[in-house]
Amino acid sequence: ARRAIWAIIRAAKPQCAQLVSTHSMDEAAALGDRVAIMANGRLLTIGTPSDLKDRFCDAYFVEIELTSDGAAGRVMEDLRRFPGLKVRDRVGAVLKMELARERTGRARLLASIFKSLAALDRKDVCHFSVTEPSLEEAFLAVVSADGARCVD
Repeated sequence: ARRAIWAIIRAAKPQCAQLVSTHSMDEAAALGDRVAIMANGRLLTIGTPSDLKDRFCDAYFVEIELTSDGAAGRVMEDLRRFPGLKVRDRVGAVLKMELARERTGRARLLASIFKSLAALDRKDVCHFSVTEPSLEEAFLAVVSADGARCVD
């Protein structure tokens, strides 16, 4: 049902302006050209989904599935040259890290981390992924006490 409603909204988009109120950041990102974030009846910020992620999110997420517990130390040693890379969590054989997003040179940074991850020894790594922050993470940053900003 949700996808059917989305199709109707998208079909009407070229003919008229639309205002959609939702708690789902996935829905806001999928349907909105511009997204306004409100909390406690106040408009905190407005922008495109990519603009909001750029302004309020400061890390890419790196997840590496290791082949064994002993692989973590070797993998971390190999990735030491990325000063903005820090471990967020480790659950079993999965290592979750954050890589600081630089304001400039992002393409070079991502190319470098992908090259480094691909070069890791296959005896240590099953697979890996690098993802950008979601609109949900931007929303959480905006409404948190540390990240809250108010548009006048």
